[in-house]
Amino acid sequence: MSAELVHVPVRGADDLMALQDDSGVWVALRPMCDSLGISFPAQVRKLQRRSWAGVAQKATPSAGGIQQTTVVTSEAVPMWLATIDENRVADDAKPKLIAYQREARDALDSYFNRRAAAPAMNQLDVLRAALDQIEAAQRDAATAIAIAQRTDDRLAAIEGKHDWFSALAYARINGLQTSTAFLRRLGSCASRIAKAQGVEPNRVQHQLYGMVNSYPAYIWDLAAEGFEP
Repeated sequence: MSAELVHVPVRGADDLMALQDDSGVWVALRPMCDSLGISFPAQVRKLQRRSWAGVAQKATPSAGGIQQTTVVTSEAVPMWLATIDENRVADDAKPKLIAYQREARDALDSYFNRRAAAPAMNQLDVLRAALDQIEAAQRDAATAIAIAQRTDDRLAAIEGKHDWFSALAYARINGLQTSTAFLRRLGSCASRIAKAQGVEPNRVQHQLYGMVNSYPAYIWDLAAEGFEP
């Protein structure tokens, strides 16, 4: 199984290449050696004699296919860099060596820990956003229901003062069903009774149903008495 080498940014140096697999974080030796102008084979031989170095070969993808890359554990990088005398590298390589010695370990920790934590953080953010949307929708729905209820109650109160009611207002005041099917049948019955008695309906505006008929309370009483729910 191969793992891709990634570039890990270090201030003052630009050749820190590393990978992460199930066994941990590994740093490629050759790019750093080339950047510092030191012998890659010599450094490999030196590190192979150190028990703490953890030198290994890792399969990594490249333009030419899978290749074997010589790596050391990220924990070994500071100790390895400490064995390199800055006075033995070229003048233009000294700033890079110092940068690696000071910041390579922190850069590796920061890069791979942040990348590993990112998916969990993203999932948590998505969950929180979804919960916020649900709570907002619930608040909006509750507000709409409350407004509709207050409007219906106000309409019922206004109608009641004049003793004229819509089907919904009459049903609520008298504890009857308020389903659309029931109100439609009750309204049809009231309409027939009112027509037979020469009573014209009074049209009133309703928030949910638009313009609806209202009749005097006694018309509704007669309709309710002779109506089979």
